[in-house]
Amino acid sequence: DIESAPQGPYLALRAMGAASAQAFFRSTLPEILPAYLTNALYLLEGNVRHSAILGYVGAGGIGLLLNEKVSWREYDKVGTILLLLFAVVYLMEHLSTWLTRLVQQERRLLAGAAAALVLFCTVTLPPPDLSRTSMQMVKTLFTGLLHPNWELFFRLDSSGLAYLLLETVAIALVGTCVGAVFSV
Repeated sequence: DIESAPQGPYLALRAMGAASAQAFFRSTLPEILPAYLTNALYLLEGNVRHSAILGYVGAGGIGLLLNEKVSWREYDKVGTILLLLFAVVYLMEHLSTWLTRLVQQERRLLAGAAAALVLFCTVTLPPPDLSRTSMQMVKTLFTGLLHPNWELFFRLDSSGLAYLLLETVAIALVGTCVGAVFSV
């Protein structure tokens, strides 16, 4: 964004005697800030999903618990974890959408892009391969997803869903902040 920003205002301020940092903050930064914030919000959304996946392979957070419960075939707890993870991702997307609208003030374009993205993702999804899955396992999986175990959610220690969900969001937030610092 900085490379494609118009250089005229920056060069004019420099020619009038402004320091380079002052000229940057007065001319270039206002030009690139909306796109920069939009990209940062997009990356935060992605980082929430990625941190859950990283947890699934052993980095911590809610993904670690998800992996454990899938391994033990405790699908009622898997259902609870997936439901709450879906809720957090949903809330993060709405927060990001709201902040993006606030930054850009272009609601129609954003809604059209979101609709096109949903349509593209839906059309490109491969159909599920059920040839290696027993019907009993599928039935148990859907029973667990439809009847989540809420005891897991209400634990207040570090093995509870609320704590692990907070840890997952913290991993995503720290990753986004570190990335933002390095990008600047």
